Amino acid sequence: MTKKDILNYIYNSPLVCENMPAELADMPEGRLLDLISGVIDSKPNKGKHSYEIIAIDSYKKAKQYECYAPTWCIFQSEEVFFEESHQGTCHFIFCKRDDAEEYGKLAFGEGYPYDNYGMSFFAVLLTKENRVVSVTSRRNWDEDYDHYLNNQQLKDALGDALYKETVNDQSIRLLQISDTHNRHNELTNLPEVDLVIHCGDFTEQGTEEEVLDFLNWFIELPYKHKIFVTGNHDLCLWDAEGIEDLPDNIHFLQDRGCEIEGIKFFGLAYNHSEELIPDGIDVLVTHEPPVMILDESSGTHWGNAPLRNRVLDVKPRYHLFGHAHDAFGTEKHDSIVFSNAAMLDDNYNIRNKPKVFILDM
Repeated sequence: MTKKDILNYIYNSPLVCENMPAELADMPEGRLLDLISGVIDSKPNKGKHSYEIIAIDSYKKAKQYECYAPTWCIFQSEEVFFEESHQGTCHFIFCKRDDAEEYGKLAFGEGYPYDNYGMSFFAVLLTKENRVVSVTSRRNWDEDYDHYLNNQQLKDALGDALYKETVNDQSIRLLQISDTHNRHNELTNLPEVDLVIHCGDFTEQGTEEEVLDFLNWFIELPYKHKIFVTGNHDLCLWDAEGIEDLPDNIHFLQDRGCEIEGIKFFGLAYNHSEELIPDGIDVLVTHEPPVMILDESSGTHWGNAPLRNRVLDVKPRYHLFGHAHDAFGTEKHDSIVFSNAAMLDDNYNIRNKPKVFILDM
């Protein structure tokens, strides 16, 4: 615990940043603590504690616990609460430690920001399947520190038994395919996964009949979630804004995104501007590869240079694509997993097996 930690709190906390003296950096530690009604916690940050798991099913229920973390934005209004729960598709639980009541005042202690105060109360955002989206500590305003807990920190805090009762920590299995060119029906004995993604060129001539044949096959696949984008051969869908009457579990990502199990996906339509790719996504799906990454086929690099620049700027965890038939494979650059899952080679023979990824976000 240092004076710098206290200053970080003052500079970043929405509760105290207004009307503060300009000479904060020159003030002694005791005076700074007086300004924010804070204390130094001398208790060791170790030992076993128990947690109460509080299911939050409404904004009204959440507001009952505002005194423990008054800076959390979910307490601002019902509208903000709804947005932070990903438009109601996810839900919160609060984890209240057995000593949370002892920290009525802001406290700074050993292990800051994961000290006794920070760990005495935190919020976990879960998907409907109880997979963790995020875990926010009691002090979620310090920009110089990561106030989010990772899954291991959550598990260590709750203990194995309570963690298993509360959280579904099974990873999502993803199946990636691309460039099937009307031969999708030949893909049999596909592995069991949670999600399938087709990266385009599911047709050859791009006719409506070909698209309908693909969609009938795609709809019948026994997977919980399905995503697809267009390729250069899928001509009749190039300018489509959507497809009517698709089942709710099928996402046609034509320059749009979706969120599944807390993971943010975005699909870019073929030959559309890479500037449409937003920040903050986990998985990017395109048909084209980025230039010089799994893009060489028949002696030509088919990759897109502006796309590569945008991907390296956005830094999704995964970039999934196809297009270059002879460049099937997976590479990792700058912490991003790049994957080309073209099923056919340049002679249009089915040569490759669909790719399976374990998404542990």
